Amino acid sequence: MDRVSRSFGRLLDFLMLLACALLLTMTLLIGADVGLRNVGLGGIAWSNEVCEYILYLVTLLSAPWLLRRGQHIRVDILLRTVPPLLGWMLEWVGDPDLGPPILSGNYFSFERLRIQRSRASQVRRQPPPSRKAGIWPRSARR
Repeated sequence: MDRVSRSFGRLLDFLMLLACALLLTMTLLIGADVGLRNVGLGGIAWSNEVCEYILYLVTLLSAPWLLRRGQHIRVDILLRTVPPLLGWMLEWVGDPDLGPPILSGNYFSFERLRIQRSRASQVRRQPPPSRKAGIWPRSARR
């Protein structure tokens, strides 16, 4: 069992390292986008969407590592007001109770995503037209 625990710990360490690399990538991407726009070179059109996805990935990749270390964010107001033994018991009862709603929420989210992708109903944003003369779309020329 010790060997399985160590292997699982190494997997979680790898996921956290991947989350850190994604966070660094996002930081560099935002900096490059802002810098390019400020010097008038247009910026990176897709950076906003990619950064949104990176935020979700960082959350999903780092949460198991934080939970294993006991450093996750939680509300302890009730647990601090009751005696320690009762707080411990409430925590053990509450953790398994929250598993099914979280799993069902994940299932229905992925199911909805699958349905949307099968219908090809994703909204795709078009980059704004260039401000150079003659490149405006016909609908904008008058």
